Amino acid sequence: MLLSLLSPFSLPINKAVLTYNDLVELIKDLFEQIKWVFDSQIESQKSLKQNCKREAESAKHKVRIEKLEKNSADISAENAELKAELAKLRHNFDFSNLTRPQQSQHVINMQNSCSVREEDISLVTAVSQPDAKPENHLASNDISDPVIDQHQVNELKKRKTDAFLGEVYKKSVSNDIRQRNRKKKLLHK
Repeated sequence: MLLSLLSPFSLPINKAVLTYNDLVELIKDLFEQIKWVFDSQIESQKSLKQNCKREAESAKHKVRIEKLEKNSADISAENAELKAELAKLRHNFDFSNLTRPQQSQHVINMQNSCSVREEDISLVTAVSQPDAKPENHLASNDISDPVIDQHQVNELKKRKTDAFLGEVYKKSVSNDIRQRNRKKKLLHK
């Protein structure tokens, strides 16, 4: 009777007299119930194996997630360091541009060679020429326009060169940072 409660089959044992055919039929029903129990156990074992497999995969994923989170934290810390270093380099670069004289030595030398001292002017005006008015041939405001134009062109070229060198420097720093990141990434793998 107990088997009939657990299985979807019922056993017709309520008869007072059993015939041969009744017994054969009863045995067939018992075999079907036994088969059903074995099949249920096999299904349970399959489900158990699948659950174990899922749990193992879940454990692997948890370990991988922990590694990725640690790696992400390391990368974030490295990025913070690199940003601080980049800010420091930019500050140093900007500071060096502010402290650098605006004119190159060549331009200063050019101005000095073109400018006239007061003593030179007084010497020229002191020499008198017959039948002529004294003239100030070398006054400082008589510097020819081509010299001034050349100075302005040189200044413009210098600014463009400084801007170009600044960009090249920034690209170089950026490439160095990228290269360090690649090396660290390869080392972590």
